[in-house]
Amino acid sequence: MKRKIWLIVWVSLLLSGCKRYLDVTPQGKIIPETEEDFEALLNNMLYAIEEGTDEDILGCYDRVILYESISDNLDANISAGRLTLYAGDVANNFQKGYYEGLYSAIKDCNLILDHMLGKDSAKARKLCAAAYAIKGVCYYNLIRIYCEPYDAATAASLPGVPIVEHFDVESDAVPDRNTLARSYEYAETLLLQAIDCHMTDESYLFTEAVAKAYLARLRFWGEKWADVIPLCEELLAVPGYALAERSAYEASIQSYGEQLQEVIIRDRTTGDDDVKTLYDETFRSYLSTRPVNATLLKLFGQEPQKDIRWSIMCDAKRVNQKTVTARIRGSELHLMLAESYAHPGEQQNEERALSLLNELRRKRIEDVEDYTLQTLPEPDPEALIRVDASGKPLTRLLSAILDERRKELYMEGDRWFELKRNGRPEWWVIQQSGSTLPVKYVTRQYLYTMPVSVRDIRNSQGQIVQNPGYEF
Repeated sequence: MKRKIWLIVWVSLLLSGCKRYLDVTPQGKIIPETEEDFEALLNNMLYAIEEGTDEDILGCYDRVILYESISDNLDANISAGRLTLYAGDVANNFQKGYYEGLYSAIKDCNLILDHMLGKDSAKARKLCAAAYAIKGVCYYNLIRIYCEPYDAATAASLPGVPIVEHFDVESDAVPDRNTLARSYEYAETLLLQAIDCHMTDESYLFTEAVAKAYLARLRFWGEKWADVIPLCEELLAVPGYALAERSAYEASIQSYGEQLQEVIIRDRTTGDDDVKTLYDETFRSYLSTRPVNATLLKLFGQEPQKDIRWSIMCDAKRVNQKTVTARIRGSELHLMLAESYAHPGEQQNEERALSLLNELRRKRIEDVEDYTLQTLPEPDPEALIRVDASGKPLTRLLSAILDERRKELYMEGDRWFELKRNGRPEWWVIQQSGSTLPVKYVTRQYLYTMPVSVRDIRNSQGQIVQNPGYEF
């Protein structure tokens, strides 16, 4: 959907870090006033998603490729090309541009909510529903990227992220980082508020279903397994979100701009020719320099050609063939559901988890034989992930679910966060640069948690602390 970008004049936040979104002086500019002004503010964010240029909220293909390039899905030992080599290469960008981009989106959502809440019009209600959802998504992203992996036993003592509830041009206050538990609760509240608005207008992208999908993601990250289950089951009961059959799978996965079977939300739905050309000529070229990692290909077994994902993933030279796009699909929810049933606790139901795993495999692999609890393969002792989200050694069931997740969500920006969620394993790549000696790059445990803005730390006068492992 093409959107009309209204020519409005609104507060431009000129300073950086916390000062960028808190210490603002209008400088003769005007805060939006009408519903049309605030709709234009929202449309700027939605338009970026539809065009495939949004790096902050849903993400876009270059953001997906970045996460893939710092994970173990692509083999950096063979060639790096122009792709990012490892997580240490992106720390500076994450502590500045992305961090500030997320808070810029939060600022815009606060402007909408502060001025549209309480207005009795259909448009105002839709603007608030979308703003609640986008703000909740931004905090979900901040938690995954800038906080330690969630653990209920330590969340109340671990640093969270600054919570900015309102847009206030007069305030000089600098929020501290709160705790991870408080940050999680705040993100959850925002998504629940979005759900309570019952948004159905798909032109605003962030419908009730999208808010529920992100709430499921947040609760899954927070290891709230019993709370993940009803959300995923509700969404997967919608025919359009359920697992795609083999006959429809490739078309959905390889679609450039259409939102086909399984897809709940995705970027690049406008089909803009310029963006498509950029993708085809630039990012396909980048990806050709890094083959798919042999450890991933090994998961396809002795007859990989029977798995529909095999030929979609790469060619005979292991060069990526899968269309790269930012999206949420039913397959992800299905695997989240299976894992939630597999974890110990009051919700544990290994037979149900196994049934869900087998269902996905039957829809992906021709003539596949179902696993039983007795025939599940042993976890690979050489795999990077050897413990689950709670730090316990992988069971055969959880190992099989994670293996299918890696195959299913390859090149969708998922693997980096799976490594972080399940033990933060340390690993390395070696690169030869010209005639110089080889260099060993190690992904240390602390690199899974990106540094927060240095300028925020300086402006906070000690209220905000940096994540461990980083100095400035």
